[in-house]
Amino acid sequence: MEELERLEQCSRLQKVPIARHASDDEPDLDMLKQKVEELRNKRNYLQKKIDDSRKYVRDVLNVTVEGHEKSTQPTATYAQLTAMKKQKLEELKKAYRFIGTSAAMTNKTTLRLCFDTCHKGAFVEPFYVELRVSQTDYSLVRHTLPHFVPLEALCDKLNASMDMPEFTHTVHAYLTCHMSRREECRLTQLKYKRHLVGNIVTTLACDYVEFTVSGKVHGCPLEVTLVYADLMTALPSSVNITSKEWDGEHDVIQTWKESLSTLRLSKAFEDILSNQTVN
Repeated sequence: MEELERLEQCSRLQKVPIARHASDDEPDLDMLKQKVEELRNKRNYLQKKIDDSRKYVRDVLNVTVEGHEKSTQPTATYAQLTAMKKQKLEELKKAYRFIGTSAAMTNKTTLRLCFDTCHKGAFVEPFYVELRVSQTDYSLVRHTLPHFVPLEALCDKLNASMDMPEFTHTVHAYLTCHMSRREECRLTQLKYKRHLVGNIVTTLACDYVEFTVSGKVHGCPLEVTLVYADLMTALPSSVNITSKEWDGEHDVIQTWKESLSTLRLSKAFEDILSNQTVN
């Protein structure tokens, strides 16, 4: 604290009997005293911070694990702290991904948008959009979105009337609903394979889904078709179920229609099959 020492020396000059005009010098000495006091308080504060930090490090390095003696191996403790830090960073990354959208300027004129998608609390896949930014509009540079997301039309709206938050929200809604439809088909195929005849068949957008429920479930097979007219929804707009033995008004068919219209695919299977005995 060289500055503090210099000011303290200056403050002691008031004790030297030098002829002066009090009205001219006293205000300067008062200011010096005040400055010295401020710097002294700052020095004490910083010293306390240093002491507290040292104590914290000692406490961490001497941490006691239940049922064991205090660790005397700094390397092992450092490894533990590193592992804890990595775990917290991973948790933070997962939490950040649940937010869904992030943006960054890759250079002075290019804006990169990242859309993270999740399903049932698990990260699925990232998608990217790069836009060139000018004083008047945005232009699409490149992207990794599926072909069925109307990105060019959305960019036109962005330049006409849509603001950036609405643009990112709309794109993320398309991607989230697509991931939901796709992952529900995948999970249902994986979990309820023995209740199905063959595989679940879908389009790339998963807006058209076909599958056959095994006859072992109800006594006769059910052929099911799901259509999603709106790609920004996770539930089908129409459900069609046919059977060679039952008409469309049969209780079993009506139960499936109601469940598939209101529940995610895997949840509909879970609710219906939990009340059935499969041979």
